[in-house]
Amino acid sequence: TEHVLLVEYDPAVLKLAHTDLEDLGYRVRIAEEGEKALALLENVDNVDIEVSDVFMTGMSGFDLAGELPSTMPVILT
Repeated sequence: TEHVLLVEYDPAVLKLAHTDLEDLGYRVRIAEEGEKALALLENVDNVDIEVSDVFMTGMSGFDLAGELPSTMPVILT
């Protein structure tokens, strides 16, 4: 029942990861890039963990992780 923010720029990988996470019982919100993920987080308060690609156009996964609340677990893939 945890809420996952999935950030991935590759549509095929995004679809696969989204499906796999939902199949495992997670509620998934998606963003295609770091800036969109940050904008989404401004309007949503129930994200428990962030899963992100390391290498993305614009903001990298490392940069995105640095912008997230320090209490939010982050998984970089």
